[in-house]
Amino acid sequence: MSDLDKYINDSLEKRKNEKLFRQLFLDEKGVDFITNDYLGFSRLINVETETEKHSPSASRLLGGNTKAIEDLEKHIAQFHGFETALYFNSGYNANTGLFACLLSRHDTYVFDEQVHASVRDGIRQSLAQNFSFRHNDVNDLEEKIKHSKGNVVVAVESVYSMDGDTAPLVKLAETCKKHGASLIVDEAHSIGLFGKEGRGLVHELKLTGDVFAVVYTYGKAMGCHGGAVACKANLRDYLVNFSRPFIYTTAPSNNQVLAVKTAYSLLTSPIREKNKLALRKNILFFVENMNAQSDDAVLHSHINNFMTGSNEKAIAIAQALRNKGFICRPVLSPTVAKGTERIRINLHSYNTLDEIKNLVDAFKSLNG
Repeated sequence: MSDLDKYINDSLEKRKNEKLFRQLFLDEKGVDFITNDYLGFSRLINVETETEKHSPSASRLLGGNTKAIEDLEKHIAQFHGFETALYFNSGYNANTGLFACLLSRHDTYVFDEQVHASVRDGIRQSLAQNFSFRHNDVNDLEEKIKHSKGNVVVAVESVYSMDGDTAPLVKLAETCKKHGASLIVDEAHSIGLFGKEGRGLVHELKLTGDVFAVVYTYGKAMGCHGGAVACKANLRDYLVNFSRPFIYTTAPSNNQVLAVKTAYSLLTSPIREKNKLALRKNILFFVENMNAQSDDAVLHSHINNFMTGSNEKAIAIAQALRNKGFICRPVLSPTVAKGTERIRINLHSYNTLDEIKNLVDAFKSLNG
């Protein structure tokens, strides 16, 4: 065995001993309370392109660019109220590609301590100084900005992926404007669910003119794949020139582009409003019933949590729920802070009230 094989095996064994070993599951049977398909769009999108049958086999800079991609970007920008947009193959690529190249060693990122891992990874790849601020704490943000140098970019989510709570975007925008900082908002978990026709919280709060850029992700409520940075034209040109995940990635397939286009058409159809009302009904029902059963529930929106306080308990409860026919996942430290380990519960428009009631009863039996 080589030294590298030994290192790999030791690392895996350590992760198993710490109850942190990750593995893939296939063809899980049970009620879905884990995916991000909040509005059930993935069940409605089924596309096969009849035109441009051959998908690009190159990066967009080397022959992979198509009119379909550019038309989609124009639609994204117009729909959300921005000058332009740039499409990436995933939300992760959009965040890392944006944050890794935007600032130099003379500048500073300030980010919410609960912001997406993809944002953190992009910031780490940059040479910029960086600070985190306490979750949704505008006063702490202001203090961190005061200790920042150069160009200052503040990174937040509009709806947070772990707790499902919303950011105080109006106050954040005011604070950034006061101190000359630029605000970037990740709308991964709000697009489709908030604002007119699902345009997001930034649009709903009329903040499009007060933010530097917004990142939209299509693998959540939109039910497909990819991500986009909505911004001014100069930032789009900058990303085309300096964002490595964009420059060195094969262009999206025709089917991928058409799927995103179809998802946007669903946002402006009666289906979206119907499914949003069904989701809202499910959220209210779950919150009412779960609050009556457990003090360990943290309930905000379509994303909810049952706090366990340890990795071991989270893993055990998730397995017990799986045995009862519910697909829920534990979220373990260090992904979340130690002591805040949890079972993450995502609600969907297609969950039935009986399924939700049975889940609540399962938690009651496991907690009792």
